[in-house]
Amino acid sequence: MKKHTKKDIQIQVLQERVDHIEDAYANLLDYVSEIVSGREFNKYVLDSTDPFNILDVGLTHIKQLLPFEALAFYLIEEKDASFCMARCEPESKSEELRSEVNQCIEDGTFAWALRQNHSIVIPSKLSGLKLILHVLATQARTRGMFVGTIKDGNIKINDPSVTMLSIAVQNLSYSLESVMLYQILRKNSEIRLSSVVETATDGIISIDSQGKIILWNKGAEQIFGYTANEVYGKDVSFILPRRYLAAHRQAINNLLTGTGKLNHKGKALEVSGLRKDGSEFPIELTTAKWETTEEVFFTGIIRDITEKKEAEQAILASKQEIEQKNRELERAIEQLDSKVMERTAALQKANNELKRLDEMKSTFLSTVSHELRTPLTSILGFANIINNRFESLLFPRITSDEPKVQKGIAQVRQNLAIVMEESERLTKLINEVLDLSKMESGKVEWKYELVSLSEIVERSVAAISSLFDRSGLELAKEIEEGLPAVYADRDKLIQVMINLMSNAVKFTSKGTVTCRAVRSGEEIIVSVSDSGIGISEEDQPKVFEKFKQVGDTLTDKPKGTGLGLPISKHIVEHHGGRIWVESESGKGSTFYFTVPVLREYSA
Repeated sequence: MKKHTKKDIQIQVLQERVDHIEDAYANLLDYVSEIVSGREFNKYVLDSTDPFNILDVGLTHIKQLLPFEALAFYLIEEKDASFCMARCEPESKSEELRSEVNQCIEDGTFAWALRQNHSIVIPSKLSGLKLILHVLATQARTRGMFVGTIKDGNIKINDPSVTMLSIAVQNLSYSLESVMLYQILRKNSEIRLSSVVETATDGIISIDSQGKIILWNKGAEQIFGYTANEVYGKDVSFILPRRYLAAHRQAINNLLTGTGKLNHKGKALEVSGLRKDGSEFPIELTTAKWETTEEVFFTGIIRDITEKKEAEQAILASKQEIEQKNRELERAIEQLDSKVMERTAALQKANNELKRLDEMKSTFLSTVSHELRTPLTSILGFANIINNRFESLLFPRITSDEPKVQKGIAQVRQNLAIVMEESERLTKLINEVLDLSKMESGKVEWKYELVSLSEIVERSVAAISSLFDRSGLELAKEIEEGLPAVYADRDKLIQVMINLMSNAVKFTSKGTVTCRAVRSGEEIIVSVSDSGIGISEEDQPKVFEKFKQVGDTLTDKPKGTGLGLPISKHIVEHHGGRIWVESESGKGSTFYFTVPVLREYSA
């Protein structure tokens, strides 16, 4: 498994921070978009005089805030104070929602939700969904309940979308109440008009053509802090900041003379008001002009939007903070990228230097091997000649049976055998170094032809049979019948087989060596298994490295050159195959390699 560096961990931490900030920024943009959408909704409902139109628009707006499965409005029937479903979206879900609401009424959840002034998120007892309840109420009265179902997820009370839902429902409640009050005003007599206006939670102020206050309801008292007795007959300018006074008087004059008009008629205009304590605060003002045969009057509906503005300012501050953090993070990432690029350049330079040194090493080994091959050949030749002459001419003439003489003869024979054995081993090492050097430099001549892997296994076994005879090991073959031909270098694959079987004999003292060849899909898998000492898990990745000898090389004499398996790996990979080992210490090893099947035989 790849080991993570400290730099990797730092990059990962920075990436997680970037992802978190991007998510927060996206949520913020959605939140701002929902606020803008909420403003459009507020403007529409203020223009509407039909409560059911308001409910329809409310459903359209609210279902954009969260992924609702269904949503509905319940209104209170005035005659018996019962709850009746007024609107449902989609209509096909109405019965399911009625069942949910009936369950909430039975267990008391509905009554509890009516006493809350925020959204309630609870799990459904009838389905795997979640219920969102929000009372339709103003400070004066309760009008009904919003009910929605949503799939179970990480929906929390403090989520921005849930907050926007609460704002939308509260605004709708006030608008609904205003519309219902307006309808009552239309239906009832002027005697009841005063009491109806007094019940409105929004401030309602009427002035005559001179700007004198003639109507000041309870809502206005709560918003501005003045009682009706304190303000009747006074000029309305005392609740306006000084900067608005000239424009206010000019607007009234223009309206009275017919040279002006209410350019915000029926729409909320954001301005500022003055409380009794002298504090200035933001309000939404909707104005209307009405006339009698004798007088012109103006009425304004006022809503305190202090909390709304504070929320918008908080959102703006959060957005600016996130943007600042994002800029700082971008600078940090740029600095980190610069350091990474510098480190990468340094590593590339070091890698190029390693490649150059490796090429120098290969060149050196090739040169030294060529220079050593000729004297080694001479040494081996002369050692063979000396051994033959001693055995044929010298040793037969020595007739002495003295122990010292016989011991000397045995010592000479042993020394000559060592010289010839080590010369052969060194010659093999030089040949393998030259072979590997040619393969790495691409100078090997490959002779590809159609060959049978069954034949290659048979020829390899025949070439190494004497080694099995001397070792006393049993050689077994398991070759699948009908194996297709492969396009390969016959001699090179035989070299791979001999390397694998020789290694099996070297590291197996008793038991069996098994050669197998089977087809698997679009390739043929060849394996050599032994019952020898095996290879530990930590040593297995090293066996295909150059000059690597597994085991204890300080106490055990190396049993090979350490180049057989790297050469085999080059040969197999040049054929488009793979080579690997599966082993366990003390339980033998199995070496595998694959050769692709010709496309015409793969059908």
